[in-house]
Amino acid sequence: MREKIYVEKAIKTEKNEVILIVNDDFLIKELTATGQVLVDSNELAFVYIVEKDDSFMYLELTLKTWPILKDGLVNNCEYKLSNGEETMVLPNLKEELLYLIDNIKGNSNYGEEMVTKVEECFCN
Repeated sequence: MREKIYVEKAIKTEKNEVILIVNDDFLIKELTATGQVLVDSNELAFVYIVEKDDSFMYLELTLKTWPILKDGLVNNCEYKLSNGEETMVLPNLKEELLYLIDNIKGNSNYGEEMVTKVEECFCN
């Protein structure tokens, strides 16, 4: 099973950035961003894939982060990951989210609850 990294909170800065904040003891400098996002319908989450030591880890973007993610999409923000001391850019997150949101709308293959939650948050 892949290791999951849970985003504790998301904030939008005055610099037009969305910062996804993880536990302060998590070493971001060991990660490499892949630019790929998956959907986890069971957990109602988007999953940004990062690499660490030739293995993949899942950065879980759960429902609680979605309003800030949407604000970032609307305002064309840059997305970053931070533990409070280290920060890294998450390339392609915006493009991947837009693509997935468009695919999920009205698509029962993602599960009724995922479709409903995505439409409520991102399509209104």
